[in-house]
Amino acid sequence: MKQMPQDLRKQTLELVNASKTAGDDEQVAALIAAWLKSLDDEDLAGTVPDSLAPVLWGGFTQVAKRSGSGAQVARLRHSDGRGGMATALLILNDDMPYLVDSIVMAMRKLRVAANGVLNAVLPVQRDADGAITAVGQAGAKLESYVLVLLADDLPDAELGMLVERIEMVSRDAAVVHRDRPAMLEHFSRIGAEAATHGEEGKEVAAFLEWAKTEGFEPFGYAYYQVKPGVPELERDIPSRIGVLQDTSHPVYGTCLANIPGFFDTLSKRAHTLSIVKADVEGTLHRDAQLDFIGVRHADADGKILGEYCFVGLFTRAATSTPLDRLPFARGRVAKVLSIAGVRQEGFRAEKFVEILESLPRTEALEAEPEWLAEVCGAVVSLYKQPRAKVFARRDVYARHLNVLVYLPRERYSASVGSALAKALQASSGAHHVSSQTLVADGPLARVYLIAHGARYPLDLATDIQQPLLAVLDGWHDQFSALADKVEDVSLRASLRRMCATLPTDYVVATKPAAAFHDLEAILRNGDPSRVSVRVDADNGASTIRLYSVDRVPSLSTILPALHNAGVTIDREQAHSLRVNGQRHYVTSLSVDADTAAKLGKPEIVSVAEDLFTALFNNEAEDGRLNGLVIEGGLSVREVQLVRAYMSYWRQTGTNFSVRYMAETLRTQPALVKDLVDAFLQRFDPANDDATRNAALDKIADIKSRLPAINHADSEAVLGAMATLIAATLRTNYFQNAQQGDKIIFKFDTSNLSLVPEPRPFREIFVFSRRFEGVHLRGGPVARGGLRWSDRMEDYRTEVLGLVKAQMVKNAVIVPAGAKGGFVCKQMPKDAARDVIAAEGEAVYRLFISSLLEVTDNRVLGKIVPPADTVVYDPNDPYLVVAADKGTATFSDIANGIAVQRGFWLGDAFASGGSNGYDHKKMGITAKGAFEAVKRHFYEMDHDIHAAPVTMVGVGDMSGDVFGNGALLSRKLKVLAAFDHRHIFLDPNPDMEVSFKERERMFALPRSSWDDYNKELISAGGGVYPRSARSIELSPQIRAALDIEETALAPEELMHRILLAPVDLFYNGGIGTYIKASTETHAQVKDRANDNIRVNGNELRCKVVTEGGNLGATQAGRIEFALNGGRIFTDAIDNSAGVDCSDHEVNAKMWLDVEMNAGQLSEADRNRTLNEMTNDIERLVLRDNTLQTQLLVRELQAQGDAAVQDGYAALIASLEEEGALSRELEQLPSVAELARRKADGRGLTTPELAVVIANVKNRYKRILSALPLTDNSWAESVLKPYFPDLLVATRPALAHPLANAILATVLANESVNRCGPLMLRQLAGEHGVDESDVILAWGQAWSALNLAPVFDALDADALKVPRAVSVKVDARTRSLQKSVIEGALSVPAEQLRAGAAELTRLFAKPETLASLTGADGQSEAELTAGLRAEFVRAWKAVDAIESVAAFVFAALSVQRPQGMDLPAFLQVGLALRAQVGIDVLERGLKLPATNRSQEQLRSYAQNALRRTQQRLLTQVLKHATGGHSAVEAVEVVANTLGLSGYAPAADLEQAMLDVWALSEAVNASTTAVAV
Repeated sequence: MKQMPQDLRKQTLELVNASKTAGDDEQVAALIAAWLKSLDDEDLAGTVPDSLAPVLWGGFTQVAKRSGSGAQVARLRHSDGRGGMATALLILNDDMPYLVDSIVMAMRKLRVAANGVLNAVLPVQRDADGAITAVGQAGAKLESYVLVLLADDLPDAELGMLVERIEMVSRDAAVVHRDRPAMLEHFSRIGAEAATHGEEGKEVAAFLEWAKTEGFEPFGYAYYQVKPGVPELERDIPSRIGVLQDTSHPVYGTCLANIPGFFDTLSKRAHTLSIVKADVEGTLHRDAQLDFIGVRHADADGKILGEYCFVGLFTRAATSTPLDRLPFARGRVAKVLSIAGVRQEGFRAEKFVEILESLPRTEALEAEPEWLAEVCGAVVSLYKQPRAKVFARRDVYARHLNVLVYLPRERYSASVGSALAKALQASSGAHHVSSQTLVADGPLARVYLIAHGARYPLDLATDIQQPLLAVLDGWHDQFSALADKVEDVSLRASLRRMCATLPTDYVVATKPAAAFHDLEAILRNGDPSRVSVRVDADNGASTIRLYSVDRVPSLSTILPALHNAGVTIDREQAHSLRVNGQRHYVTSLSVDADTAAKLGKPEIVSVAEDLFTALFNNEAEDGRLNGLVIEGGLSVREVQLVRAYMSYWRQTGTNFSVRYMAETLRTQPALVKDLVDAFLQRFDPANDDATRNAALDKIADIKSRLPAINHADSEAVLGAMATLIAATLRTNYFQNAQQGDKIIFKFDTSNLSLVPEPRPFREIFVFSRRFEGVHLRGGPVARGGLRWSDRMEDYRTEVLGLVKAQMVKNAVIVPAGAKGGFVCKQMPKDAARDVIAAEGEAVYRLFISSLLEVTDNRVLGKIVPPADTVVYDPNDPYLVVAADKGTATFSDIANGIAVQRGFWLGDAFASGGSNGYDHKKMGITAKGAFEAVKRHFYEMDHDIHAAPVTMVGVGDMSGDVFGNGALLSRKLKVLAAFDHRHIFLDPNPDMEVSFKERERMFALPRSSWDDYNKELISAGGGVYPRSARSIELSPQIRAALDIEETALAPEELMHRILLAPVDLFYNGGIGTYIKASTETHAQVKDRANDNIRVNGNELRCKVVTEGGNLGATQAGRIEFALNGGRIFTDAIDNSAGVDCSDHEVNAKMWLDVEMNAGQLSEADRNRTLNEMTNDIERLVLRDNTLQTQLLVRELQAQGDAAVQDGYAALIASLEEEGALSRELEQLPSVAELARRKADGRGLTTPELAVVIANVKNRYKRILSALPLTDNSWAESVLKPYFPDLLVATRPALAHPLANAILATVLANESVNRCGPLMLRQLAGEHGVDESDVILAWGQAWSALNLAPVFDALDADALKVPRAVSVKVDARTRSLQKSVIEGALSVPAEQLRAGAAELTRLFAKPETLASLTGADGQSEAELTAGLRAEFVRAWKAVDAIESVAAFVFAALSVQRPQGMDLPAFLQVGLALRAQVGIDVLERGLKLPATNRSQEQLRSYAQNALRRTQQRLLTQVLKHATGGHSAVEAVEVVANTLGLSGYAPAADLEQAMLDVWALSEAVNASTTAVAV
C-alpha cells in the first residue's frame, strides 16, 4: 500500500531521532523536522524513510554551521533503492529566486539524473559563528535547503564538476538577486530618458515599463559607449551589474560577443530598440538562449553616445501577450500590415496577425517589417495550397542566418527536421544549427532553424532554398520501416537523417538490415577516435564489421590480433560514408566457416564484439589467451583476470613461459571458464556469504577433476590458477564498475607453496597492460621502499631479495620489512630522458593508487574496507611506503594521492617529501653507514677522522649515499670509483683538495665524475667514460690498484677496482658486486654487472660497507668475513634511512591526531617536524651505533665454546619455531657449526646480523601482543624513543602506536644491551618466558635510572681506547644480568609495589654517589685519558652491578616501621661489607671450567640470595630491639662469627665459601628457632 506523505514525514523523523545520541545537536533535529514539514507532498512521493533519514542527519549536521554567505554543499551518499549506493547533495543558500530551477538546470547540463529534488525555505537564526540558535522564528533570515538524490554514485571528478556548477549558478542567482533593484531602476531611468525622444521614444519607454513589470527577467546590465575614432563600442566597466559584472565568467563573460558591435551597425539600425537572441544559454531559470534588449542612447541633438544593454529571459507573459497589445511590437504589426497593403481589419489582416503570433517572438520583435510582410503574404497562400517554402534572413548583427521552413503537415517528421538542420549546416557553413518546430492544427508544419556562424554572403536560392527543399523528397521505405521500430526517439531521427546520404556503392553492396545496423553502430560510437565493432551472424555467413572515422584500420594490425584470438579472415571490403561532416568507414571482414560456426553461438557474439573493439582500439592485450573468448565465452576482463594470475605465477619463478601457459589453457576452455566462475562467485560483493564460501568447494572440485585431463602440464597450470584463486584475499575486480584493464590481487603468501621462500605475510600484485607491480610485506605493520625496476622478467625476485634484507633492517623500527617494485611495460623505445621520467612518474601514481584500492582505511577511528571489495583477511589499514631506486623524489606524489583519497595516514603515508625529512639533505643513510665504517676501523684502532683511509667505491657525488658518504671524513683518499657513466681514477689524492672538490660536486645539481676538475686529480689519474673500448693505465694507477696490465677494458678495470688493496670498499650505488666463489652469476640475478662482480674470497680491502642495497650476496659477505674481512650487511649498514622514515611517520601520525582535532595547524606541525630534525638524526644514528657495537662484541665472543653452543641452540630453536629458515638465511648447518667450533670459530658478523635481527623481530611480535603500556615503567622506557621536543609537553604513552613502539624499543634495547643469548639463558634458568625477562629488564632499567649511565657510556663509545671499551662492555653485560636477575627474584606483586620507591631513590644523584665511593682507587679512575662523565658512568656500572641483587631483594624484606628504603639500603650495604657477601658475589662470576660448575654456580647464587635474606631478617630484628642499625649488623656478624671472606682464586673456591656461609646462617637460624 502506498504511504501517504504525512506517514513518510513521520517515519523519517522517527528514524532521525532514533539515530541521535546524547551529545548530538538538538538544533539539527529541529532543522530536519521543520524541513520535512515544509516539503510539498509531491516531493516526498517515492522516497523511502530508511534511505532518507541517514542522508538528512548527515547532511543537516554538515550545514548546521554555516561557513560563509554563499552556497554550502554537503556531499552525501544514499541507498538508491536498487541495493546500491548513490550520491546525494544538500545545498544551503540564502533564499532567493531561481535557485531550484537553476540547480535542476545545472544537473541537466551535465547529464546527471536525479531520483528526487526536495526543497524547502525555512526561517533560521544563527549566531556570529554561523551556528544555528533557533529554527522557525518569525522574522529570522530565510534559508533555502535543497536535497538532491542522484540516481547514480558519481565518481569524484564528475561530482566535483557538478558541485562547481551548482556553486556557480548559486553565485549567479545571488548576484542577480542583489542587483535586481538596480537593474529595474535602469529600466525606469532609460525609459524616462527615451520618452523625451518623440513617439518612438514613448513606445520604447512603454516597452521598457512592460519589461520591468511583467515581461522580462533581467540578469545583467551594462552600458556600451561610443568612443571617437574607435569603430567598435566599448563596455563601460563601472556600469556592469548582475551577471555581466564578472568578465571571466565561463558563460556570461562572452555572452555579448559582437553585441552591440560596431558603431556603424548601431547607427544604421532603424529603431532605437533592439531585441535579439544572445549566443549562449543562461545558467538561471530556464534552458533557453539569453534574450538581449538594447536601447540606443543619443543626446538631444540625436548624436549617438552608446547603447544600454540588458540580458535575461523574456517571461512567459512575453509569449502570451498578444502582439497588438505589446508596446513596440504593436507598432511593428501595424507597419507589416501597411507594407503588405492589408487593411487593419478583415480576414487577411487576421491571418497576418495569426502568422506573426505563431512566429518565434524574437522574429516578430527583431526581423525587418518588410521581411515579415513577405513571409506573412506567402504563408497565407500556403494555407490554401500547402507546399514547401523556405524563408531566410540575417540577424541584425549579421551573426546568424535565421530560416523558416514551411511544409505540408503530413510530410513532417523528426527525421525531416534533423535532415533540414543538417542540410542547412552543410550549405551555410554554420558551426551549429538549432531548430524549433511548430506543428499546429492547420495544414502546415513549420521548422525554425538558426544557423549559427553561417558564412557571409549566401545566395538564398542556391545555398539555402535548393538544399533544404531537396531534403523533403523522402526516405528509403525499407530502411524507414526498420528505423520506425527504434524506440529511442533521438536515435530513430538520426537513422532517418543518415539514410538519405548513403552512397550508391554502399547501398548496392549492403542489405538494408545490415545498413540499418551499420548506421546504428556508427551513431552509438560517441568517440570518433575509436573503432567500434559488430559481429553480423547471418545464416552462417558471419562477418566482422568495423566502424571508424577518417581512416580504415590497418589490416597488418588487425589480422595478427584476430589470429591470436582464433579467428581466420577470408576477405575484406571497406565503404566510405559521410556522417555529420565526418568521413566514416565501414570495413567488412568475412570469416571462414570454422570461425563463423564459433561466432554464430549467441553467447559468443557479445563477448567477441567486446574483445575485437578493445583490440582494435588498443585497449586490450593482444595475446594467445584471447582465444578463450571465442573458445570458452570468457569476457575481455575475464581473460585479463586469467592473464594476471598467469603473469603472477610466472613472476614467482615457474619454468613455464607465458605463451606456453596460454596455449595450455586454450586447450581446456571449459575448465578455465569454471575457474573464472568460481573466482566471480567468491569475490562478487553481490553474492551472500554462503554463496561466496561455497566457491572454495567449487575450486576444490575443479582441482579434483584435473588428473582426468591426463596431461601433466595442463594439470599444473590449471592447478596453479586454482591455488592462486584460493589464496587471494582481496581483488579490485568488481571496483569501478569493472572498468579498465587493471587487475589487483592481495594474496596470503605466508603459506602459499607456489612461491619461493621467504614467503611474505601478504602480497599485493598489480597487473595491467601499462605496468605491473608487486608489494611484499613481512607483517601486518610493515614498511619499505617502492622501486622502479628494470627487471621486466623477474622483478618479483628482485623485490623478494630486497624485502628479505628489509626484514633484517627493520628490526630497529616498529614495522616489519616490506618492499615493492613496478615495471613500465609501454615505455617508448629509445625515448628521451624526460619522456622516460614522465612515464615512470605516471606509472608510480597508478601503482600507489592501486595499492590503496585494496587497502583498508581508518575513518574516525573505524576501519573502512575498500568499496565493492570482498575481504577475506582481518582489518589491514597499515600501508606505508618509502623511496627507493628510481622513486627518490616521489614521496610528495604518494602523499598527495593518499591525501586526495582521504587515506588515514595522510602525508605520513610516504616518508620524506616536502613535509618530511629529506634523506639526501640530511645525509642520514650515509651517516648510518659510516657508523658501521667507524666501528670497523675503531676495532682496528684506526680513527677515520685522524688517520687516512684509502677507499674505492661504487657511485658518484650526485648520489645520496655515495655523495654524502664521501664527505663524512676529510681523511678519505678516494683512489677509484665508478658509476653507470664514468670511471674515476685518482692514484694519490690530496685529502683536503679532493675533499673540497667532492664537496663542490655534491652541491652541483646532477653532477657526474666528468664534472670533477681534472687539474685537481693526481698524476696518472683521470675520468673515463664506460663506453670506451679500452682505458690506458698509468704507472701510478697500476701501483695504487696493484694491476699489472697497461690497459684494460672498462668492465675489467671496474672488476680490478673492486679487488684493490685498500682500506675500504664503499658501495653507494645500485647493483650486486660481491658474490661467493660457490655462487654463479646467474644465481645473483644481476646480469648488468656479471663482468664486474668479484668473489668474497678475492677481495683485498679491509672493510666493506654497503650504503646501497644488495651490494653483496649473503654468501659473498660470509666468504669475505671468513677470510678475515670486516663486513656487516646492507640491512645493518643502510638501516638509517628506514629508521629515519619510521621516526618521521610516527611523529607525523602523532601530530596529525592533534592537527585533525584542530589543536595544531599544519604550519605548526611542519615547523615542529623541522625543528626536530637534529634530534631525529641523533636517535637514528644511536640505533646504528648500538647495533654495530653489539655485532662486533658478539663476534669477539665467537671463540668461546659456550657462546658457540648458545648460538647453535638459538638457531635450532628459531628454526624449529618457524621464526627463520636456516637454508633461506644462509646460516651454517649443524655440521658446519661443528666444523667451525673445531676450528675455534663461530658465526661471522653477516650471520650474526641475520640471527640477531630474527631474534629482535621475534621479540617484537611477542611483546606487541602484550599490554606493555600498562606497566608503571612504560613511560620512562618509551620516552627516549621520541625527540625531546615531541615529548616535552606530551606523554609518550599517548602516541597512537605506543604499545607497538614500546615493543620495538624493548626488543632492541634489551638485545643491544644484553645480547641475544643472555635473555634466553636467564629465561631458562628462572623458568620464565623470554618476554618476562625482557619485562624485568624494562622494570630494572627504569627503576635504577640506568639510562643516564648508559648515555654517558654511549657518548664515548668510539672515543675511549678499544681495550677500555671491551672491558666496560663486559661489565655492562654483567650489570644487565644482575639487575634482570634481581628483578626476577622478587615476586611480581612485591616488585610492582616497591618499584616506585626504588625509582624515587635512584632518581636522586646522591644515591649513586653513595654507592660508587670517592677514594679514587676504582679501575675507572685509575685508567688515564677518560672523560669525567665516562669515569662516573663506569663506576656507576660497577657499583650498581655489585648491589643489584641486594637492591631488588630489599623490596621483598619486611622492614621495621619508619625505616625507609635508603636507610634500609645503608643497613644492607653495611651487612654485605661486614659479612663479605659482595666479595662472594664477585667470586661467583669467575669463569667456570666445566659444565657441572656452570650448573652449580646457579645454585650457589640462589643460596647466597637466600642467605642474605636471612641475615637481613636477623639484623632487622636486632635493629628493633634497642640496637641501632649499624649496631645490629655488628651484633649479628659477631654472633655468627662472620668477618668477611678473601677474594676467591677460582669459581670452585667461591662456591665453597658460599656453602660455608649458608650453612652457618642456616644453623644459627635453626638454633634460634629451637
